[in-house]
Amino acid sequence: MRHGEVNCRGLNEAQEEMLLGWVFNLKEKKLSITEAARRLGCSRCVVSRARDGLREKARRGRPPVLTSEEEVAIERKILFYYSRGVPLTETDVCTAVQFYINQDVSPQRRKLARNIFKDGRPGRQWMVGFRRRHPAVAKVMGRPLSGVRAAATSPETMARMMALLKQVREEKGIKPCNIFNADECGINA
Repeated sequence: MRHGEVNCRGLNEAQEEMLLGWVFNLKEKKLSITEAARRLGCSRCVVSRARDGLREKARRGRPPVLTSEEEVAIERKILFYYSRGVPLTETDVCTAVQFYINQDVSPQRRKLARNIFKDGRPGRQWMVGFRRRHPAVAKVMGRPLSGVRAAATSPETMARMMALLKQVREEKGIKPCNIFNADECGINA
């Protein structure tokens, strides 16, 4: 930290050094938290967190179940499927996270997850927070079928499409065993 720069606690370098020198006295109750905060001109919370060895700002809410690396991996997978034309729904993501928690994490983390998530399955609020933490995902989550696409899937339209496919198959001599079902995203091998 450069001279005069403020750290994550809102203290400058000199104040930080002073506070770190007082930690032993704070732990031994030779110096009160209130007195130390008054001398430094900061909140009591800053002093008590330093006494307890906590370097960062306090987190609000429940402790995270998944690490930031795991959440980034989930974000990448969602974007991967979206790029292939398969947008995932909230239910898809929650089911995948539940499977991951129940299969691939340590027993301690699984227990934490089951205390926070019902049966290890994240709920709506987790999804809201996940989308807030990963804005790219918020734009690509599954959406309902558009009106134009819904109208295009009428029984008459489907019948015409099947007749056209039958005609092409007969003209080109394509055997039924050589027909594969795939959409515009192709086939994942």
